[in-house]
Amino acid sequence: MNLLKVRYLLVTTLLWWPGVGCAGTPQHDSDSQEVDARFNVSTSPGGSAVVEFYRRGPFPPTRAGQPDEYVRGIAVQEAGRVLDRWESDRTTIPNFYPGLNEIWTVTDPNRILITGVVQYGGRLLKLYALTWSGGRLEPIREWTGETFSIKPMGSPSRLVVVVTPEDYSRIPELYAWDGTKFRPANTEFPEYFSALGAMEARMIDNSSDKLPPAALVQSCRRSLEAYELAGRSEAGRRACVQARARIQKGVGITWSTPEGFQREGPSAISDIDILLEKRP
Repeated sequence: MNLLKVRYLLVTTLLWWPGVGCAGTPQHDSDSQEVDARFNVSTSPGGSAVVEFYRRGPFPPTRAGQPDEYVRGIAVQEAGRVLDRWESDRTTIPNFYPGLNEIWTVTDPNRILITGVVQYGGRLLKLYALTWSGGRLEPIREWTGETFSIKPMGSPSRLVVVVTPEDYSRIPELYAWDGTKFRPANTEFPEYFSALGAMEARMIDNSSDKLPPAALVQSCRRSLEAYELAGRSEAGRRACVQARARIQKGVGITWSTPEGFQREGPSAISDIDILLEKRP
C-alpha cells in the first residue's frame, strides 16, 4: 500500500474526544488533550483517514508529592469521526518522539502500520507497534529499551526495529516486518552486526581513550556476540585478546583506586578468559 503521509506538528492544541476505545484498553478521565502530530493517509479502495498522536492529562498523581500523570494515545478518524483509539498506561513523562511516533508503508493495501513510543522513566522507553485494519486498531508488539530506531535494512529492503537495551553489555536486537508482524531477525542482518563488532574492536584498540577495565570487558562481550552473528567469530576473539593485553599492560586504563591495577585488572582478565572459554 502506498500511503500518502502529510504531517502537521501541532503545539498546545486542546481537543475533546468521545469515548471510543479498543477492547481491553483502559480509558482515562480527562477532556484536556494535546495533539503532537497528525497524518493524512490514503486507504484502499479510494478512501482516506487521519491518524493522530496525542497526549491526555494532566491527571492527579497516583501518590502525593509525585508529578502529574499523562497518557499517550493514537486515534484514527474519518470525516471528523473517531473510529478507534489506543492509549498507554499513565506516565509522568509526556515526551513526544518524532520519527518513532510514525506510520509506515506496508505491502498490504488494507493495512496501516503505526508505531508509538512512551517514556516511563529516565532511561525506560516502550515502543508499541499497532496495525489499522478492518476498522480497528490492533496492538501487535511492544518492546522495552533505552533507545530505538526504525529503518529499512537489507536487500530486498525490509522495515526493521532496532532495540538498544538498558543494559549496555547487551547488543541491540533486531525485529523485521514480515507483512503481518515483527519477528526476531538478528541472524538475518550480518552486515549490521559486523559493523557493530568493528566499532567495539576500534574502542578496544584506541588506547588514547582511557577506559576502566569493566568497559573493556563489555566491549569484548559485545564484539564477541556481534561478530558471532556476522559469521566472524574469530574477529571477536581477536578483539577480546587485545582487550586482555591492554588491561595486563595497563595501557590507557583508568583505575578506580591506586590499587586498582592489582585488584581490578586480574578480575577483568578473568572475566575475559571466561568469555573466551565459552566461545572456543
